[in-house]
Amino acid sequence: MTNWWSAGLLVTDAVLTCLALFVADWARHEVPVGDEVVQGWFIKPPVYLAVIVLWPVALRAFGAYDAHRTRSLIDEIGVVVPGIAVASLALVGFFYVFEFRFISRLLLAYFVGLDLIVLVNLRLVARLLMTWLASGGRAGSRVLIVGAGPAGREVASLMSSRPWAGLAVVGFLDDTQATDVDGHPILGSTSDAATVVADRHVDEVIVALPPERHEQTVRGALSLLPLPVRVRIVPERFNMIAARARIEDFWGVPLIGIRDPA
Repeated sequence: MTNWWSAGLLVTDAVLTCLALFVADWARHEVPVGDEVVQGWFIKPPVYLAVIVLWPVALRAFGAYDAHRTRSLIDEIGVVVPGIAVASLALVGFFYVFEFRFISRLLLAYFVGLDLIVLVNLRLVARLLMTWLASGGRAGSRVLIVGAGPAGREVASLMSSRPWAGLAVVGFLDDTQATDVDGHPILGSTSDAATVVADRHVDEVIVALPPERHEQTVRGALSLLPLPVRVRIVPERFNMIAARARIEDFWGVPLIGIRDPA
């Protein structure tokens, strides 16, 4: 999940949650269920401000904007539900601490139910949108894979099976005579990485060379550091590169991140 996508999702969550609160407040006054409500009493602006702060914080704390914890829609539901629950409890505490007139339990139930429906459906629509964009060649991130061996092919297969992730395989680099691998073109040898990155407008490079080519892996990865691309390595029992290396999980395939674009 790219930074701009995460930021956009966070802002949209806050806006839709405020909308859910507004609709819940309206429904509590207009739907003849429960005790009669005094006309003219609506949620005040400070409450909306509290929602704008509490919901993103709680959802972020549970990993709602972390791609590693939201690989499937079920995963997303698993972080959105507790995030909304904690944020709702925090909102009740906000009313108590600042001595606002407490909203009715029915209004709170309306709000939480609506918010859950809206935020889950937002993520479903976002996944469908990313799948559609990927099918039209408009994915959010263009990925070049260095190495057409088993590890590289597995990474490409994972991307192809998850178009909603917004990752499109531009092709492979490999020192082989083949012209394509599993339908993806071989764009040159492993030494052509810098040229291909520039020519193909690559956003991310994943190095997936076998362990016997360890030195080539290190040299190739380091040569890409000056470029404005994300560089990651599929580890094959070699030591991590010391420069700010970090382990990342890519749908079960471990990657070593050594650089993010500035």
